[in-house]
Amino acid sequence: MRIPVSWLAEHLELPADTTAETLADAFVRIGLEVEEVTHLAQVSGPLVVGRVAEIEELTGFKKPIRYCRVEVGEDEDGERRTQGIVCGARNFSEGALVVVALPGAVLPGDFAIAERKTYGRLSQGMICSAKELGIGEDHDGILVLPAGVADPGTDATELVGLDDAVIELAITPDRGYCFSVRGLARELSNALDVPFGDPAARQVPEDERPSREVRIEDPSACSRFVFRRVTGVDPTAPTPWWMRRRLALAGIRSISLSVDVTNYVMLELGQPLHAWDATKLTGDVVVRRAAAGEKLTTLDGVERELDPDDVVICDESGPVSLAGVMGGASTEIGQDTHDVLLEAANWDPASIARAIRRHKLPSEAGRRFERTVDPAVAPVATEMAAQLLVRYGEGTLIGYRWYDTRELPVSYPFGHGLTYTTFEHRDLAVRVLDDGPQPSVEAEVTVVNTGSRAGDEVVQLYVTDPVSSARRPAQELKAFRKVHLEPGARERVSLHLDSRAFAYWHPRLRRWAVEGGEFELRVGASSRDIRQRAVVSLTGEDISGMLTPASDVGEWLDHPVLGPKLQEALGGGPLSGLFADPQHAMMVRSIPVERLSRFPGFPVSEAALHEWAAQAHDAQR
Repeated sequence: MRIPVSWLAEHLELPADTTAETLADAFVRIGLEVEEVTHLAQVSGPLVVGRVAEIEELTGFKKPIRYCRVEVGEDEDGERRTQGIVCGARNFSEGALVVVALPGAVLPGDFAIAERKTYGRLSQGMICSAKELGIGEDHDGILVLPAGVADPGTDATELVGLDDAVIELAITPDRGYCFSVRGLARELSNALDVPFGDPAARQVPEDERPSREVRIEDPSACSRFVFRRVTGVDPTAPTPWWMRRRLALAGIRSISLSVDVTNYVMLELGQPLHAWDATKLTGDVVVRRAAAGEKLTTLDGVERELDPDDVVICDESGPVSLAGVMGGASTEIGQDTHDVLLEAANWDPASIARAIRRHKLPSEAGRRFERTVDPAVAPVATEMAAQLLVRYGEGTLIGYRWYDTRELPVSYPFGHGLTYTTFEHRDLAVRVLDDGPQPSVEAEVTVVNTGSRAGDEVVQLYVTDPVSSARRPAQELKAFRKVHLEPGARERVSLHLDSRAFAYWHPRLRRWAVEGGEFELRVGASSRDIRQRAVVSLTGEDISGMLTPASDVGEWLDHPVLGPKLQEALGGGPLSGLFADPQHAMMVRSIPVERLSRFPGFPVSEAALHEWAAQAHDAQR
């Protein structure tokens, strides 16, 4: 997942001195793998906006070549200054605004620009493509800027975003929501403790007159299906520059406004969309499993024989899309498409994963669906895409339908305007009990269901780890409780921690628990959704001799109570030979005891090790 820092920053209130490296470190702290941080400012020297004044077609060469006169600013007398530049690209015309690297500029890859004679003309610079500037992979043509975006001669560095940076992340299968700017920004909000603006917090309309009737024959394959129709879209309308730039930095090539909008919304919200040419659909739409022998030609031009396990979207003619993986060629958006049908759905992850592997057809949509997509985002995504087509394609909204096959919860712990079951945490109260043998802290919070449906809320208690590092999260779960509330109901929830729990948390906290200290207590639905916080001061207790399963094997073996128990567990079993070799014995003594419980044949569970440690501590007190 490649994402520009500027796109993330749009949804966060970051301090002015925040760098790409700061964000990358925050990602690492919350368990995301950062593969690379790329700064785009690899261009030095004069890089300006130019306007193509004249184009002369050169003949007599093996490939089409143009000699262009390009306005690049004004001279000392205020007269227009033009440069002659040889260019082979064909995707621009006279009057177009382009990015020009003048002699003296150095592009990525140490490519120096100088005056040179080529094709019989003196070329005084270079008209640049996105790939040559290092902001994308598109090398089919030069980068054409929107009309009126700047005057000739304007410095193009900031305009094209060369002052930006791109963070590339490896997203693990259990965190599919991080395949979106929304998910990543929400994680950064909690990691850096900065305000977050949810891009999915927008209203969606009620069901309007049918854009197209849909029948879902297999509810296990599709739990939600949303259609939004936009007519009168200008098929020649260009994709706005800001959107093309973001797509390019994310590694996606710009195709057309309708297709670019679906890709942009997918990256923003994590909900894959499919755009249909509505005029090419016949009759009602049916979602079902494929029949034996059915075939479908997908967007890549390959005819595929469908499997009865495949989920397909059909019209009267038969399958027109391999659901959640790739659309069909028969309903593809074309150069003259003006009637666009936007589709967002929630597909069964296992079915999508099997289809991807069966047909050897990985896709950006499939990567997200096989990891599960928040079903509440589908209506928001279609509405966002539709509004973008209205704004930039001059389309008209004429229909909206929303089909559910079952009552759907929100999949992830951060919601938006569509969340049916919404909870608030109010009136956090903290009480410190430090007059007994084991000082403890109790937290109480009121949970209110402000949504329209009954639901369960898991209230979780976290504390700040004073010895956290760049590789360890700064918060750890310590207590939780699940409550079920009807709409409008509220319940006072109590959570309890004692200082022994801190000692179990990590060996390095033993000294902190002994001396006492101040820590931040946080209550919420998850580590990413903290609702209430309080600072608590806890008096320490004498647990300096207390061992935990996180302590080293050597410490346990040297303990008067725990040593014989561990020796007995090791003796005669498959791990008894670990101490036969002195070098191996030294290595084993340095590993945590809890790791032994993961070895096959070790007779004691991790829970039993915890109980041993507590009993040994109580016996010594």
